[in-house]
Amino acid sequence: GIPMKLIEERGFTIPTLEFNCIYKKPVTEGDSIAISIHLKEFNGVRMTISYEILNVQDGEKVAVASSKHCFTNLKLKPINIKKYDEEIYTKFASFLLEE
Repeated sequence: GIPMKLIEERGFTIPTLEFNCIYKKPVTEGDSIAISIHLKEFNGVRMTISYEILNVQDGEKVAVASSKHCFTNLKLKPINIKKYDEEIYTKFASFLLEE
């Protein structure tokens, strides 16, 4: 719901700090997958996103993952997005409330 281009035009970015993935079942050629993304934690400075990857054909979970990110200006100095851009902060906060 928030294009990365818009974020960068507003003078900040969201680098990845960490990524973890647990593979549960293999996916082979011809399989289709669906990825569900959920904002698990968000405080205006950092956020954690969780991912659930399903095999579309049988509905089985093939992997779970998570990534941690922070908000920085374009020089990579950490920022509090609530103070920097209230509109974007509110949009991210609304994703958290959808859980």
